[in-house]
Amino acid sequence: MFRLKILLKNTGASSVIIALLFVIFAIIVANGYFIVHSLNKYTKYDSLLINKLGQIRGNIQRYTKFKIIKDSQKLNQIKNNIEFDFKTIKMLIDNFPETIPEKYRIKFYDIYTNLYSLWQDIEETKELNALIKKSEKAWKIADKITAMMQNISEKKIEIISKRFSLASMLAAASILILILFVYRVIRVGLERTSITDSLTGLYNRLFFNEQIVYNIEKYNRYGEPFSMMMFDIDNFKLINDTYGHNEGDRVLKEIAHIIKKTIRKTDLPFRYGGEEFVIIFPKTKITSANIIAQRIKKEIEENINVYDHPITISGAVGEYQDEGIYKFIQKIDNKLYEAKRTGKNKVLLATSKTKI
Repeated sequence: MFRLKILLKNTGASSVIIALLFVIFAIIVANGYFIVHSLNKYTKYDSLLINKLGQIRGNIQRYTKFKIIKDSQKLNQIKNNIEFDFKTIKMLIDNFPETIPEKYRIKFYDIYTNLYSLWQDIEETKELNALIKKSEKAWKIADKITAMMQNISEKKIEIISKRFSLASMLAAASILILILFVYRVIRVGLERTSITDSLTGLYNRLFFNEQIVYNIEKYNRYGEPFSMMMFDIDNFKLINDTYGHNEGDRVLKEIAHIIKKTIRKTDLPFRYGGEEFVIIFPKTKITSANIIAQRIKKEIEENINVYDHPITISGAVGEYQDEGIYKFIQKIDNKLYEAKRTGKNKVLLATSKTKI
């Protein structure tokens, strides 16, 4: 969650969502490409090979018929067609051996070689009965290798279908995960917007109200201590009136930056209202909280200026002592105003319960 919030902060929720939508689009395109590429790669020459084997099967029968009736014109035409088909098949299996998967390759080549040898015998055979027998045998062999090639092609499609199913499942799972992540990003972004001050990036008053209750509940249940610092900017109205609200906003943002880099990861910084800030220090006694508070005061004074005039703050640090929310806040708030009344530019300790 912490990393996700950092991501949202650095890139913006819209940028993350757009990037994820592009990823979803890429998955869909990649899956489509996989299907087309696989079909093209594994079945590209299957139809041609099956067609040529089928033509050889039929043409050998025609060749035998015209040889018997001694029709030399048609005989030569069919012979040329058969030779062309055999050359085409040889070219395919020589140049694209992957057309025949390795597990079928030896058997296919044996049957194909027998068929070609038998065709050459048929060309040389003149005796009628021998010619018919060899022609019938050639038909069976050609039919067998054609059926074998059809079976190979079907097996390839079956493998591709399984791969496609797996790829589709992975794509669907990836898209689902990305959709859930997008939902998470949007939800976290909305949550962050609802609890964050838009100018400073610190938590807002609404979230402070939740966290102060949460820390008091932990104190009541587990006796877990926590402390809190409240401060505001000295003479901030004068800065706005003299130099304008843009300069005032700059000061607020720079103070927020110093707070963020000075406090610990577990501490919670809030813009309480206007120029007033609050920091909750969970699991922290007042002495440790005061060290951080004094460091924040020093960093602000040394690093933020308005036209060569250093910015100072007045504040107070207190530890919760089972006095309830209202009295606890009032105790620290009273000390803050005491700091302002007694010269400003100081952070005092609110060490006792305030009497209201």
